[in-house]
Amino acid sequence: MTWYSDKLEDLYGDSYFNHGKENRLDLSIVNLKTEQDALKLKEGLKSLQGIKSVHVDLNSSKLTVFYNPEEISVISIAYAVNRLGFTHIGKT
Repeated sequence: MTWYSDKLEDLYGDSYFNHGKENRLDLSIVNLKTEQDALKLKEGLKSLQGIKSVHVDLNSSKLTVFYNPEEISVISIAYAVNRLGFTHIGKT
């Protein structure tokens, strides 16, 4: 493994390297404030290939994504979250 891979595993756990099944990713979102934010995040992620379902808990600012690791990576999901205008602080 490379230094980068080690850091990804530290941030996201085994789900980064787990292939062949549906995985779960939980992220804390710093700037998730309104229902519109939650809807934007949910719809934006659901449009990506490999995303099976998206759950947003506005009270805890927690994002839960179920995804197929053969179709999309954790890094791609994290990048999409940032591209949608949100900041995550890693796995919860």
